[in-house]
Amino acid sequence: MNTPEIRHAMELGFLAISLALAIALAMTTPANAAPDMQPGAGGPPVMVPGMPFSSDHLPPYLNGLELSDSQRARITEILKTQGASLREKAEAGRKTHDKLRQLAFSADYSDEKAKVLADAAAPLMAELAVLHAGLDRAVFAVLTPEQQQQAKENLANFKRHFPKR
Repeated sequence: MNTPEIRHAMELGFLAISLALAIALAMTTPANAAPDMQPGAGGPPVMVPGMPFSSDHLPPYLNGLELSDSQRARITEILKTQGASLREKAEAGRKTHDKLRQLAFSADYSDEKAKVLADAAAPLMAELAVLHAGLDRAVFAVLTPEQQQQAKENLANFKRHFPKR
């Protein structure tokens, strides 16, 4: 039973899982990032691949900002407390995505089973997106208006180097 509705639901499920994984990895800095977005490029240490939501590394949009000790401590605490929930949800999303991928290559595959996994993943992905936005908002609120503007510029520069395909 491979109806267009089921195929569409599967595509949406894959999209939701992919979106969640993208969000979970969005705070990492790829090796080929622009020089001004590289770790150690004159700013605080930024997150690197494999270390999303780490309290030891700041989000890349903070690179180059002159943070006070108080701001750095507050941001580190935000990343430590809220980052744990994000890591947990991202891991759950990864496991669901792995199950869906394994199902796709198994003899036991059916559209119905894939839809069940995709439907189970959707609320998790939505929660992950909200948690990530909340973490970013909490960090952003710690910044001065000038730093907020610079963070926005950093994001715009980062997006310019990695346009949508």
